[in-house]
Amino acid sequence: MSIAVTVVVRPSVRLRLLQAGFAACALAVAVLLPAPFLSISCGLASLAALCCALRSAKTHRLDISGVGQIRLAVYLLSADSTTPAKVEMQPGSTCWPWLLLLRLRHGDGAVTLLVVLPDSVAPGQFRPLALACRACAAKKL
Repeated sequence: MSIAVTVVVRPSVRLRLLQAGFAACALAVAVLLPAPFLSISCGLASLAALCCALRSAKTHRLDISGVGQIRLAVYLLSADSTTPAKVEMQPGSTCWPWLLLLRLRHGDGAVTLLVVLPDSVAPGQFRPLALACRACAAKKL
């Protein structure tokens, strides 16, 4: 059985809504706190979280070959000619049945954290991606 898979990973709408809801709740708590220092620090933290939830996120293309080589590219709508960078799955990557947290190290040492939920990929592509990531992780052991 081949583990080759190519997937376009978009930012998860559910995760972004959850982040925005959490930030809004923290902001509401900050307004109700009686201590001014706690109120200000909690308010600033919640505003930062809200900004992170509302900013635009990148779409990636993840290619896993049949031998377990992983390539990652920022997916551009107009140009599929961008060459994917070879990356390596790092220890600490998490492969759960409903969530993938992939720590991918580039050749220059930079690490990209790719969060993949079932709504981040096209229907029917999450399970093959999860199986391919597990197989890549098992080859490293």
